[in-house]
Amino acid sequence: MKDSKATKPKRDRKKPTRAKAPVVDEIREGRLMMRVHADLVHMLDIRAKERGESRSRYIEKLLVAFLRADPRNPKIDAVGRIDAEAPAPLKAPDPLRFGERWARWVDINDKLLGFRVPDEWLDDEWGYFEWAKRAVDNDEK
Repeated sequence: MKDSKATKPKRDRKKPTRAKAPVVDEIREGRLMMRVHADLVHMLDIRAKERGESRSRYIEKLLVAFLRADPRNPKIDAVGRIDAEAPAPLKAPDPLRFGERWARWVDINDKLLGFRVPDEWLDDEWGYFEWAKRAVDNDEK
């Protein structure tokens, strides 16, 4: 005769197994999707694994670092949120420091992308984040 096995009570399949995280404005809410070559995905996986983080977080760090390098952009934190307390780049208190950051930005683009940033970008209001964002926001109204 078979011994009767103790059976686990069945769980309610309609009931979620874990609580959903609350949606907060300060959590990452944007989604970026790209089609890239499989070799690029493989390299990103390797480099992310070296750092002990997800591919998504690694790419986020690359993007944030690149955007932080452009002195025309506002100051952002590690996940890309704009620091509302920081002064606007157009109102840079130290023109010499801004000039040094601009020269470094031009060099980064030249070395990484093979693209020489035109000097006109420095004087173009559309290149400055807060000015361009304000203009786009006004167009949407």
